[in-house]
Amino acid sequence: MSTKNRPTTPVGRPDNAVPGIPPVGGDSLPMQGRTQSRLETARMNGRQSVSQRLRNINLKILVLALGLSLIVVMTTVVVSLQLSVTEAYEIKSRGLASYVAPALVFDDRPAAQAYLDALGESPGVISATVTRGDGEVFARYERPLTNPGDKEPAWLPVIEVQDAVAYRGSELGTISMQVSLLPVYRDALAITAVILLASVLVLLLVALNLGKLNASIVNPLQHLDDVMQRVARSGDYAQRAPESDIEEIHRVSVQFNELLGQISAREAKIEQLANFDLLTGLYNRRGLTTRVEYMLRQAEKQDQKPALVFLDLDNFKAINDTLGHDVGDQVLAEVGQRIARTARGGITVGAHSRPALQLGRLGGDEFLLLLPDLPHQDTVIELADRIRETICEPIQAGGNSVHITASIGIACYPRDGHSAAQLIQHADSAMYFAKQQGRDQCRFYDPELTRQMSFRMRIVDQMRDAITANEFRLAYQPLIDARDGRIRSAEALLRWDCPNEPNMHPGIFIPIAESSGLIMPLGRWILQTACHDAVRMGRLAGHPIRIAVNISPAQIFARGFVDLVRECLDEAGLDPTLLELEITEDVVIERYQAAHDPLTELAEIGVQIALDDFGTGYSSLSYLKRLPIGRLKIDRSFVDGLPHDADDLAIVTAVTALARALGLQITAEGVETEEQAALLKQKGCDVLQGYLYSPAVPEADFLQLVARADQAARPLGSQAPSATPLRSSNVS
Repeated sequence: MSTKNRPTTPVGRPDNAVPGIPPVGGDSLPMQGRTQSRLETARMNGRQSVSQRLRNINLKILVLALGLSLIVVMTTVVVSLQLSVTEAYEIKSRGLASYVAPALVFDDRPAAQAYLDALGESPGVISATVTRGDGEVFARYERPLTNPGDKEPAWLPVIEVQDAVAYRGSELGTISMQVSLLPVYRDALAITAVILLASVLVLLLVALNLGKLNASIVNPLQHLDDVMQRVARSGDYAQRAPESDIEEIHRVSVQFNELLGQISAREAKIEQLANFDLLTGLYNRRGLTTRVEYMLRQAEKQDQKPALVFLDLDNFKAINDTLGHDVGDQVLAEVGQRIARTARGGITVGAHSRPALQLGRLGGDEFLLLLPDLPHQDTVIELADRIRETICEPIQAGGNSVHITASIGIACYPRDGHSAAQLIQHADSAMYFAKQQGRDQCRFYDPELTRQMSFRMRIVDQMRDAITANEFRLAYQPLIDARDGRIRSAEALLRWDCPNEPNMHPGIFIPIAESSGLIMPLGRWILQTACHDAVRMGRLAGHPIRIAVNISPAQIFARGFVDLVRECLDEAGLDPTLLELEITEDVVIERYQAAHDPLTELAEIGVQIALDDFGTGYSSLSYLKRLPIGRLKIDRSFVDGLPHDADDLAIVTAVTALARALGLQITAEGVETEEQAALLKQKGCDVLQGYLYSPAVPEADFLQLVARADQAARPLGSQAPSATPLRSSNVS
């Protein structure tokens, strides 16, 4: 039998599926194996088919019926003939007795003998005897034996007929005859032979009719068996057994077809769960990987140039955290539909339109689009831009108008890889690069990205070892009190003495730590160390030293962060008012609700909250009122152009006025000249920080700077120590 594939269109397949691509998952091999094994076992055990069994039963019945019929017929014939012969010879015996009576009266032996010899014309008479009343044999006849074989078989019964010989009422003697039944049996055999021949003819006619009867029963069963075997071998549950006009077989066929339908629906459901995303109805990672592999095989055969478009929604986690997962799910479903609609619109290449055929959700907020044959990169960019524009349109979900963007990475075959895993990985790398470049962008894969990813993985591995090997240290950059030039606080900045990567800049390894999750153990170490150092430096300096520590978004939103801060303060014995946590403006705006509770709780125990890089994000003044922020830090990008850049001057003036109006402290970063320091002091800045005073230095050097400032109590910037310029942030 020919093996058939399963239907190429799975139940519940989304519109973006490609007709003609075999479904993922394959046949139900274990079930087929068990079914075929049972069939083979049945054959090995010598089990008969229904046709064979019916044929054998009918044959046995016919043979038995024929045998019984022959026995009955032969018995009836023999008995009937035997009775007829007996009756005939009884009549003959009475007639012969009447003829022999005168011979007995007149003692005429020759006449009696003549009557008896006349019996020789009757082949069945073996012997005849006339006996007087006194027992004397008066006359006797015996059939002559021409050949020794003429003697009757010993097993053959003999009929004895006897009558009285009387004359005028007086009994003179008896006449007796022995008659052979051999002629009777011969006649019976002849009759039986004729009957047997007729029975054979009847048997043939019956056999022909029984064959038709068997076929009417067996053929529907055979068709049913054929369907079962095809299903077992091919796994094609779409096949159906033909219906029969025999009620019982019809019921079996209907029930079998219903069972196939249930199995088909179950298999389709299993395939749906295994290869499709329940939320969006699109292919999942497993289904997409299979489609990519198929697409690459077709591309190799047909010399096509397919591409993979990897989409990741920007800041999607903020939607889940602020609006809830139900709203997030609605956004994902809508984004999937928008991408599908845009892709189904086709990609115009000259006068031709090539449909974008495959779309799936890899997981989370990641989508992958498969484009089968695109000769020009501009074609992919055209589609990617249309998709970004579509996604940017407001999404109504849960009564909210959600605005979201997407970063897109593209990998092309065969330039960027020859396997599904490689192309997906490279498209992912290109997407990651697009996020690093500012999000809401589209980037093609570049081999340099692989080098960067390899470098990133190497740094991650080295950072894990560095945490346990104590290769990290804290450096402290003085924060100068604008009123008297004294140093009463410092910003703790992380440094890594990496033996394998000399001059490892914080701007390189801290973003890697944040994206890899290592910022959590590293941030814990920074808090613990900074709190202990603050206690020790305050004791050595002779007055309290406030420590400012940069906190990553992952730390703020992590469960138990407030408890961690309390634990570090308690272990070190540090007054909470001497700890200042710096957070960035964009994190607060994007995840205000998630940031509000932990920041408020920390402020209630006395921890100071500072807003770093103020003005560089998407500013919204409302959070300054709603969050327990006590300090604004003017970013160095606004200080660099002072005092000559009018725009920077306007921004600094506005920020300081805003802070004063809200009762907030102000720290200016990146102060490098005396003119800048004087202007910032004039505008009302409370604290100055920058290379004019000192870069971040080890604890011992910082204490020397504190001592000098305390002793001199000099005007601001009068004796600034020389320093190698470093960025004044935790990522510097």
